[in-house]
Amino acid sequence: MWKVYPLRFARPPMNKGTNRVKLFRRTSIYKQYYMNKNDIKGMSVYFALTLLFGTTVGMLSLIIKENSDRVAYYNGKWNKGDIVRGCVAVGAGILVNSIITVLLL
Repeated sequence: MWKVYPLRFARPPMNKGTNRVKLFRRTSIYKQYYMNKNDIKGMSVYFALTLLFGTTVGMLSLIIKENSDRVAYYNGKWNKGDIVRGCVAVGAGILVNSIITVLLL
C-alpha cells in the first residue's frame, strides 16, 4: 500500500509519465539533477539568438528573461540553475559562431 523510502532520497522515484529528463546520477549523497523540457527550449532560444544576432543580444535576452522570472516566480531571488544554463547556451552559440566565421573566411 504505502512505500517507505530511505531518508537519503529527497523524493520518491519519478513515474514514467513525467516530463523530467535525468541528466546524470551520482551516489546517494549528492543531489540528482533534472532538466525540464522548458529549460531545453529556453537554452535553444538563447543559442539561436546568439548564433543569429550576436553575443550582446543573447546575453541581454537572458538577463531580461531571468529578471522577469525572478520577480514573478522566485520571490526576488535569482535562480542560479537557469542562469548557468543560459550562459552555457550563449557560450555554445559564441563557440559555434566563431567556428563558422573561421571556416567561411
